[in-house]
Amino acid sequence: MNTFKGEILFFLSSLAFCASLFAQKEANIWYFGDGAGLDFNATPAQMLTNGSINTDEGSASIADSNGSLLFYTDGVTVWNKNHDTLKYGFGLNGHSTSAQSALIVRQPNSSNQYYIFSTAVESYYKLKYWLPDLATGVYYSIVDLGKENGLGEIVVKNVPLMDSSTESISAIYHKNKIDIWIVTVQAETNRIYIYLLTRNGIQLHSSDQYQLDSQRRRSQLKFSPDSKNLVITNDNIKNPKIYLFDFDNSTGKLSNQRFIANVRSYSMEFSNNSELLYFTDIKGKYFALYQCKTSDIGNDSLQGTNYTKLFEEINTSFGFGSLQRGPNNIIYLNGTGTHQYLSEIKNPDKIGLSCGFQYRSMKFPSEIVHFGLPNAVQTNLYRPYLEFSNSCIGDSVYFKINRWSADSVIWDFGDGNNQTVKSDSVFYSYISSGRFEIKATLFYPNAIETLSDTIRIYELPNPNLGNDTLLCNGESLTLRLDTAEKNKIIWRNGDNAFTKTISSQELVWVAISNDYCKTADTILIDFINCELRVDSLCLGASTVFTLDETAFDSVIWNFGDLSTLTSTKNQINHQYFNASGYSVSAKIFRQNLSRKIGKNFQVIKVPEDYLPEDTALCGQITLSPDITSSGLLFSWNTGSNGEAITVDKTGTYILSIQKGNCVSHDTVNVELENCECYFFMPDAFSPNGDNLNDTFRPFTDCEIASIHFDIYNRWGEKIFVSKEDITQWDGTYLDRIAPNGIYFYLISVQLNNNERLYKSGTVKVFR
Repeated sequence: MNTFKGEILFFLSSLAFCASLFAQKEANIWYFGDGAGLDFNATPAQMLTNGSINTDEGSASIADSNGSLLFYTDGVTVWNKNHDTLKYGFGLNGHSTSAQSALIVRQPNSSNQYYIFSTAVESYYKLKYWLPDLATGVYYSIVDLGKENGLGEIVVKNVPLMDSSTESISAIYHKNKIDIWIVTVQAETNRIYIYLLTRNGIQLHSSDQYQLDSQRRRSQLKFSPDSKNLVITNDNIKNPKIYLFDFDNSTGKLSNQRFIANVRSYSMEFSNNSELLYFTDIKGKYFALYQCKTSDIGNDSLQGTNYTKLFEEINTSFGFGSLQRGPNNIIYLNGTGTHQYLSEIKNPDKIGLSCGFQYRSMKFPSEIVHFGLPNAVQTNLYRPYLEFSNSCIGDSVYFKINRWSADSVIWDFGDGNNQTVKSDSVFYSYISSGRFEIKATLFYPNAIETLSDTIRIYELPNPNLGNDTLLCNGESLTLRLDTAEKNKIIWRNGDNAFTKTISSQELVWVAISNDYCKTADTILIDFINCELRVDSLCLGASTVFTLDETAFDSVIWNFGDLSTLTSTKNQINHQYFNASGYSVSAKIFRQNLSRKIGKNFQVIKVPEDYLPEDTALCGQITLSPDITSSGLLFSWNTGSNGEAITVDKTGTYILSIQKGNCVSHDTVNVELENCECYFFMPDAFSPNGDNLNDTFRPFTDCEIASIHFDIYNRWGEKIFVSKEDITQWDGTYLDRIAPNGIYFYLISVQLNNNERLYKSGTVKVFR
């Protein structure tokens, strides 16, 4: 039954790229501004005020897989988990006024080595204020947490990666889920540098030139959650733009550059489903927050009418700040009017004002927020979250954990039942209505995480039409709906009756609705030719089964003798080994539909091996079949139709016996012998050592010049050849006793008068 929920059930689209929780909770602790922070290990996220950091803009924090703080930095100084300066953790070449001044990345396949990428202020400030000692590039340092009893120390410092930074750097896991792409932009050259960090270190992957504004100042970089897009802001007053690229996570290749013009954006962020882009716009003392669809972004195609303005401030001196997704899938915004608040976008996947933007929703004790929010490997921010829909009783509810990377999960459905699975989704049906608290406990190699939400289950009208059905031509099917009279019924053709009769091929659809749920069901009714013909019902012959229907996918045959066969042909052969009555069935499959048809019949046995063994003729002999059946027709190759014939000459005589449509044949060879002397070959002997009939040999009173004969077993293998001094067989083969049974012989005798005698037959060995 295919069921669809009208207003309640919506179909969930799968993510093209599932951003895995490679590090589980590495982004769960933030520090930024003047000692401000957020702890995402709690729900909702809790404010922190104990940080040692004091930065106007960029920062970065890192936690372990359980969400416990390891260290944080503003790109200049590094503080450990005790908020003390890390050993040698000072003098990094970043800058507290760099938009993305730092990025912390764990070395692939390492638990202790962490890279700190620091970006200095862009070269505009160096030129404007003539600060010759001010660094302007991108550098990296390495922290070893195996040092200083787990507090860590800087073991490599300020290795130059690229000169002339635009203050932007971002990272995302490679599609192989191990390596990490690092992306930054070089000032004045229009080059985007892409690096790949592996277990062996960092290597430059590409440094291609693009159509970027050469006069740009600071900018930021962000990857979309599905890793398919990279966005770059440009805080240039004269020619502001937001650049959007397609990104290939396997190859690191950028393509399809397009932009939004006339937007001086300091920061931006993608929705969780990657379909929406949020960005700020700053013009003097004017500040605004916008939303647009990423699919609408083209070469200057957005001119404002396709933006959705979520918020604006006029005559503000704090009119810009960072947009940053939290691991709880809420987007945070700071720098809106005062440095004491954070604003939130609660439901970033929703279009327009339904995204749930809340202005100044989090208030810190004092003005310690400033402009920046922590930078992080984007993948670490894509925390798992539950997706499901409110549904109705009896329906199969699809629960999914987006961004799954756990080993297993225990689902608690809130009704006393739970289920353990090793995948990111599960189906469950409720048997009662109400509100239920859903919990999903995720188990990682070294951590446990619990997600929770509430589902509403409604009473469900059930329009069950049954299964898709395959009928025989000429049949009909009456469908009946078992539902309350207050429910509204509507068939595809607009009828509202409780029954509907189907007599031709049709995709039947019906919907039933009440005050809460609307459900629908569809079934396919199709028709086939059900005629089954059976030919050649003779034992020992091949029985032919033929279906008149040819338009099908496959047929499962059951021949009534414990044997089955699957075929795609409408005609097959089968051989029976017993004369009996049989019931054969054919289950026909067509487009996931099936129909079983059958037929009873009798397999006829015609007598076999009814003529005597080949024999010698001395005079004449009567040939007659050894049979007891009645109702038979006889036909000899001599032209006789009698049951017996008399022959007086050498030859091959064939008798055909017919019963119904079944015919069998048997043959006897009659040879003309020299009747003047006696020559006899026994048809059995017993080589058991009792000196009685122990050998097989000819008995004759003829005058023999020479004799030769061969003996064969039932497989045609020659097991005895006579010699001049050995003219009898003792029942052995290769010095071993030959098994009891029937053996075949050919014998050739030359008499003294040069006449030759030939004889063949069988001999039985028994002991």
